[in-house]
Amino acid sequence: MIDFIQKLTPALEERIQRNHSLNIDTFIIPSPYIKDEALEKDYEHSYVWEEEGEILGYLLVYSNPERTRFHLYKQVTSPFGRGKGIGSAFIRRLASEVRSDALLYLYIWEKQQEAVLFFAKKGFAVLDRIVYRGLVFIHMVCRASDLKDAEGVEESTSSFAEELGKTRHDARKTIRLLSDMVDRLSIDNCHKIIEDINRETTALINMLNAYRDSVERYHEVNIKTLLLERILPFIELSPVPCDVHLRVKGRIPEAYGPYLDYGRALINLASNALDAIKEAGRRGRITIELKEEKDHILLTFMDNGVGIEPERLTLREDGLPMFVGRTTKTRPSPSESRILMEEAKQSFGFYTDNRTVSQKLPSQGQGIGTRQIFAVFGKENIRVESRVGKGTRWRIRLPKKPKGDSSFLQEYELRYREFTELTEQLDRNTVPSRSVLGSFIWRLRKMEVFLWDLILHFSRYHNIREIFRTFLSFQQGYMVAEGLREYVDSLRTEHAEFRDWLFDMAVRVRDDQEYLENHAPLSEYGGILFKSYGQATDRTVIFTMDPATGRFMATDRKLAEHLDFVPYLKKSREDLLRGEFSGDVSDPKRPIMLGVWTVLGEEDALGKVALVREGARMLIRMGVKREKRLGFYASTFVQGAMDLNTYITLTLGELADMKDSELEHCLVCVEEEWVGGISSD
Repeated sequence: MIDFIQKLTPALEERIQRNHSLNIDTFIIPSPYIKDEALEKDYEHSYVWEEEGEILGYLLVYSNPERTRFHLYKQVTSPFGRGKGIGSAFIRRLASEVRSDALLYLYIWEKQQEAVLFFAKKGFAVLDRIVYRGLVFIHMVCRASDLKDAEGVEESTSSFAEELGKTRHDARKTIRLLSDMVDRLSIDNCHKIIEDINRETTALINMLNAYRDSVERYHEVNIKTLLLERILPFIELSPVPCDVHLRVKGRIPEAYGPYLDYGRALINLASNALDAIKEAGRRGRITIELKEEKDHILLTFMDNGVGIEPERLTLREDGLPMFVGRTTKTRPSPSESRILMEEAKQSFGFYTDNRTVSQKLPSQGQGIGTRQIFAVFGKENIRVESRVGKGTRWRIRLPKKPKGDSSFLQEYELRYREFTELTEQLDRNTVPSRSVLGSFIWRLRKMEVFLWDLILHFSRYHNIREIFRTFLSFQQGYMVAEGLREYVDSLRTEHAEFRDWLFDMAVRVRDDQEYLENHAPLSEYGGILFKSYGQATDRTVIFTMDPATGRFMATDRKLAEHLDFVPYLKKSREDLLRGEFSGDVSDPKRPIMLGVWTVLGEEDALGKVALVREGARMLIRMGVKREKRLGFYASTFVQGAMDLNTYITLTLGELADMKDSELEHCLVCVEEEWVGGISSD
């Protein structure tokens, strides 16, 4: 693994102080001399995490002259570095470099309980509490030897379900911290606190975008905001003297792509430009231009660095320029170039990235950044122009969010024809085999997903949940076809075809469901009926289930609430479960969420956990893997001090095998102010 940690220096510290996302204010940190006035800033044991020239975190330490006491004064991670394990890496490095009998200590604002837990897991213990400037701080201490022992245990890789729980937990933590900061806001400290609030807000947005990327790789990206909040500060804070200019021509729509990858690729692009400017030995000038064109956004990135030789701009057999994967930062000499190209050719059959040869010529860097830029944006969307000694210009086409147009209509028409003309119909006069019925169920689910999309099409002018409730009533036999036809004809749309498609699909889905009710009993086909919803990979599916029978109803999260299904399951909601999942149900790492609506005291809480356990057992009987991850919903109404613990995850099998005496492990004490609170479904 690449080591991004280096020693803190006065030059790096000056860059940190100019970076608003790293320069944490002392509002929530006491003076470094609060315990010992003899302490001095210890650059030897203070660290910086730097990737491609971007500082993503730092640890500032003060120590006494004998190096027996170390005050961990500031540990800060950039909003763009959260989730990388930077804080833990700093602790590991510190533990490896100090004396075993050294005393480490720090102070944490009492409102930051998650930070207290973080350091407690590293071996720190609470010694006492102090009051400083009207705030209460927790004093934590640790012997370096204890810290080393704690760091010797490797943490397991987080599963998909645990990542979901961690994201929810971290988001709530940040929101609570923001609330606490707002409570402390006053005329005297408004500037300090508002800077901290801005930093934490950026961290929250970046955290949620990171999780969004993990479940939905392509989505809207505000490229202008990304440039303003990350790329321009990165250039301005670089040690390379440089003027940066941003030109925005007109109103720029959102791009469509992966948020994190876009940010990382643009950092690589800026880092390469700064290195080229540094090599040129003159004051830099970087110009970034955004312009909307017919079907894309054009991003132009220009620098006045050393430039790239014409021969390195020529395309290889794979369609990439020769310099890709071979660093643009420091140009090799002719003799070095021949060595590099010959070794690459012998090793890989053609010129490729220089991770192997860079070991012999470390000054050349790894060149991975340019490879990543092309991988993220696509070689067909990038054009590079350069003049040696003058500079380089990158033109990158970014796709815009798809809009409804003729291709949109064609896509829906093709999907409609798939079910009405292009798919072989089932012979309903014969008794079908299990394999035939299985294929029929999967086809029905695919048709249901198309029906969901048709309903969503009407969201511009109508409440889609009202539309879905109407169709649900029709599917359950409470509305006749003539009534549905009249209702559909009243819906507003720019494309009349959608009304016909919507009505026809609703009738076909109901007919097929009635056929399955007569030929595919739930006891035999429950697993296929449930798991077939997993083909809706790009959306969250919610379901309401009777854990006693396994009967369930499901749809897209955007269309309904769990409560909409309760009347049709003909049971009290207190005897039903609400749940959700996304993606392949057979994938153990993608969690199923289960929960209830109300928890009325401790006894009822244990009963509700038992109800969820029954649901887990039913899902296993239906064929869902015992290894499938499971998480809990927060209950919508809590009357008492206990609720299901939404911060833990386990497997279906673990819950199914849990004894009555162990069910309390799935509960948690809710915050006092939340007792009697109501959460949305």
